[in-house]
Amino acid sequence: MPNISFILNGKQVTVPYEPGMHVLELLREECGIVSAKNGCAPEGTCGCCLVLIDGRPALSCLRKPQQLEGHEVTTLEGIPEEMRRVLGEAFVLEGGVQCGFCTPGIVVRASSLLENGQASSRESIAKALDGHLCRCTGYKRIIDAIQTAGEAWNDHHEMPRTEPRHHFYFGEEFGLKRNPATTPNANVKNGIGSSASRLGGAQQALGDKPFVDDMRVPGMLHGAMVLTPHPRAKVLGIDSSAAMCPASAARAWRCRTCRFSWESARPPVASEILWRWWSRTHSSTPGKPRPK
Repeated sequence: MPNISFILNGKQVTVPYEPGMHVLELLREECGIVSAKNGCAPEGTCGCCLVLIDGRPALSCLRKPQQLEGHEVTTLEGIPEEMRRVLGEAFVLEGGVQCGFCTPGIVVRASSLLENGQASSRESIAKALDGHLCRCTGYKRIIDAIQTAGEAWNDHHEMPRTEPRHHFYFGEEFGLKRNPATTPNANVKNGIGSSASRLGGAQQALGDKPFVDDMRVPGMLHGAMVLTPHPRAKVLGIDSSAAMCPASAARAWRCRTCRFSWESARPPVASEILWRWWSRTHSSTPGKPRPK
């Protein structure tokens, strides 16, 4: 396979790639970068894979690895720690984090806005978010978070307030107010009418909380999630005999280490076997592989 050399998060790297790969695949599969997410690749419509190339925001699923030669790539992992902290705190304070899948790409965009002094204008922030899709909620809280981060970044890197910008819980903007009889004791910090920080919000905002596709185990070649047909069950054992059958092997790649040996192969075997098997539920016709 050909190699590509570039600077990744401040370090010079040389990475192999396969023809047809895009930069997002290169980062995730070859470099171990999981903050950049695959939400639509290679369509470039969701913004989840945003990185900085030579300091400028770029969608990694639309770039080819050979375009990186000699350039500098910064992912969310490589953003300065102080800026990461400010952005993480702002997104948690303003409630700008929902599931967290799209947030790392938005935070990379926000870091560029902070760096260029463009995080004070809501109009500029909204315009910059045109290329990002959040499937959980609207963008008001996200814009609040970026604007608050901009204020903090320009003022000793501390949050300018302890409550969100829009902390109306009882219709105060419409002239309503809370029934005094339900007002909690002053010593109560959480509950209805107070803003509690989202559990794990900072990790979600900064891409530190892994999704299923981000998980890796030592020696893993490929992983896929299998859904059980039983909604409530305790797994006592898994029969993997069908998966380990040599007839189910689709491809084999030669390399130095040996993890699997089958009777049909001549020992010693110096190969890693990457196999793919199709069960009846994954085949277009029972007993036949699904067409490529």
